[in-house]
Amino acid sequence: MGRDEPGGRKKCEAPRVSQPLVDRLSPKMQAKLTLLVRNRAQSDTTGTGVDVLLEMSGSPVAIQEGFRALRAGGRASLLGIPTEWVPLDLVNEVIFKGVTVQGIYGRRMYETWAQMTALLTHGGLNLEALFGEQKPFEDFENAFRLLQGGFADKVLLTPHA
Repeated sequence: MGRDEPGGRKKCEAPRVSQPLVDRLSPKMQAKLTLLVRNRAQSDTTGTGVDVLLEMSGSPVAIQEGFRALRAGGRASLLGIPTEWVPLDLVNEVIFKGVTVQGIYGRRMYETWAQMTALLTHGGLNLEALFGEQKPFEDFENAFRLLQGGFADKVLLTPHA
């Protein structure tokens, strides 16, 4: 989730990661202010809430927290596929807030692949910070511990060279 601030600053929010991971990735992603949704979304937006929810995990808790953090008139784009029923307070979190909800399931997958390839090829997007952890395949147990502890978001396992 993100929100434009005065002076061109961006607020970036991560609903289900640890504070150490957020602190490490924020400078790499050039975020001016990063916060954990469950802790500070309302207080750091002076009670307004965030403009956009991009929910990609499908986690029922993350979906609920995301809608609670969304401002009136905000937009929710749901990309994650839940594996269980998601209770949601439609009256208070969608209808009374006037939220626009969009479900995205990959129907424009090939078009967006072409757009992403162009961005990556011409230096328009740097994703290096997202793949900060690399471990040899033999160290997979440590890689899983990092993920389970919330100290890594993605770990690239590489074959023995």
